[in-house]
Amino acid sequence: MNLALTLRRIALADPQRPALFEGSRQVRDYGGLADRAARLASAFAAAGLAPGERVALFMHNHPAYLEVLYGAWWAGLV
Repeated sequence: MNLALTLRRIALADPQRPALFEGSRQVRDYGGLADRAARLASAFAAAGLAPGERVALFMHNHPAYLEVLYGAWWAGLV
């Protein structure tokens, strides 16, 4: 199961639904999160990463972490 498909499904059904918060401040809704994940997936592909390849993510606890994580999953990366 690819969790990026769940993100896509929610974004299509309810794009304005709040998705990411930094403290009490909303950072992204599901439409914005899905758009960002898709753009990051394209960047991963442009960098030469193919579906099934492994990636490592080392970041601070920040909303961008989930954007990159979903972008990797969107691209089919592990």
